[in-house]
Amino acid sequence: MVRGYCRMIKLAGKYLAISSLIAWPLLSHGANQLMARSIQHSQPPPQDPREIWQHITPYSATDDTSAILVSFDQDFEFGLATASSQSEDDLDDSWLEHARRGHVRAFAHVADPESRLRFFSNPLTEIQLAAQAGVQIFRMSVNWNRLVPTRPAHTCGQDLCRTIQNRAALQRYKEIFAMVKAHDMKLMLTLFHHDLPKWAIPTYAEDAYTTLGWTNPQLMDHFYDFAVELLEEAHEYVDYVVTFNEPTLFTFLTHNLNLWPSNGQTSSWLLVGLNHLLKIKDFFLAMDQMAEAHRRIYTTLKAHHPELEIGVSHITPYIKEGSELSNLLWNYIHQNAIVYGFPDSIIHHLDFLGINYYGEESLSLFDYSLNHLSQSVYTDSGRILNAGGLYHILLNFHHRYAKSRPTLKYFVTENGLADDTDLVRMPFLIEHLYALAHARHQGVPVAGYVFWTISDNWEWTDGYCPKFGLVHVDRSQDLLRTPKPSYYLYQTITTQRHITENMRHYAHHTLQDLLERRTHDPHLSAHWDGMRGFCRHTNGVHGLDQPIRSPIAASQTWIFDPDDH
Repeated sequence: MVRGYCRMIKLAGKYLAISSLIAWPLLSHGANQLMARSIQHSQPPPQDPREIWQHITPYSATDDTSAILVSFDQDFEFGLATASSQSEDDLDDSWLEHARRGHVRAFAHVADPESRLRFFSNPLTEIQLAAQAGVQIFRMSVNWNRLVPTRPAHTCGQDLCRTIQNRAALQRYKEIFAMVKAHDMKLMLTLFHHDLPKWAIPTYAEDAYTTLGWTNPQLMDHFYDFAVELLEEAHEYVDYVVTFNEPTLFTFLTHNLNLWPSNGQTSSWLLVGLNHLLKIKDFFLAMDQMAEAHRRIYTTLKAHHPELEIGVSHITPYIKEGSELSNLLWNYIHQNAIVYGFPDSIIHHLDFLGINYYGEESLSLFDYSLNHLSQSVYTDSGRILNAGGLYHILLNFHHRYAKSRPTLKYFVTENGLADDTDLVRMPFLIEHLYALAHARHQGVPVAGYVFWTISDNWEWTDGYCPKFGLVHVDRSQDLLRTPKPSYYLYQTITTQRHITENMRHYAHHTLQDLLERRTHDPHLSAHWDGMRGFCRHTNGVHGLDQPIRSPIAASQTWIFDPDDH
């Protein structure tokens, strides 16, 4: 009785942590009301960021004789990432169904939304942009729903067998893999990137499971069969395998909040709270089955193809506690249940651990909240910038696993921000690479850095509002691509393999220079209001069809200072 009661408390405590910690894209209502005071709710004419970039003087590495702050040796690998559901065309998947049912913002009114980036029919555009950026890793995913469009009739157990139904799609993927290799880039292939097949969602298919997705034990077997066959067919092209991308985030937003393609949608906070309480077991069951799927895939692939390097991409925000009660509980609940729970469960079945880092989260026990609004710099999707958080996360993981897994290495498999002006993205790149380099100096074996993403794409339930790309996409002009200033800055870093004082100064002062220029340049002031877009609704849950105009904070509190770490 006592033991069962203690376990119930333990699960409840873990779940409270999950409710607060994994829902990192969601801003609390109160915090957003505070933020809304500084946001301009009038809608000016659409801002074209290309008008801003015409006024930026390009950075010149040739003229830079300033001191080198950090260097990256030739073994360190830079990369760029994309994902199938965000970039592929001709794809009738669960995300398109989700959008057609009205659950995706900034989608229906956007030009040609279902084409995404046409990566399936025209992959060379993205591949060439990545290659010209000078990166060594191209990270992409395959779409399980495309390759296995109907529910498999059986599972194969431990034997290798044919489970991939769409053989033409498999051949096309192999052609895309070959294009990546032909452009002298390594392929980092993600097997599951937030794309649950429609046949695994009861409300989306006639012949579907009675239970959703990863809570159904059969799905683990189907995924194992799919993954093993795919790599048996395509292993010659693949260097790194990511079995799961952000499994904790996917599970929570799908199985618990119903915000991503699932059995149904919830909008009110009361229903969200009920889902929290009713689906505790769903979260842990799904996570356990994803972990077991990873272990089985790892064991089989390493036996047949030991040259493959296999890992996961684990999202980990930098957390600041928000109350005295929280301070007493976070170390145990947050660190063990959320940050380390999934990696711990597969730690002996990893060649590398991928870290996806987007920023800081400041949390309280029962609510997701953003504190110190006036001192924080936010992205267009509402995340707090904190480059030092990446340093601490890398160091903490290394300290945890250094003894048990001395050969384990790390990749930053995603790092990026939503920034429609591109003026914050340039210092963002510099500061996070500076933090990563300092972690390497402290002994963390970080093998590479993969930026998210190449071109502005479909950002899940926020649609096309947040702009994460190094390349601008004009959807009204047949997806015309325009590299942004940050693209050329990243290109310089990947080729020069260092960051200098002048480079850092350039990245930080470009914004201030343009704001000052607006005061005496009629052309610039006519095309830019000196603000940025903000894509998060004040209810903290939903995105916006049209961004709200918001000031660009000038605070420097988020930059990386090695003397403070």
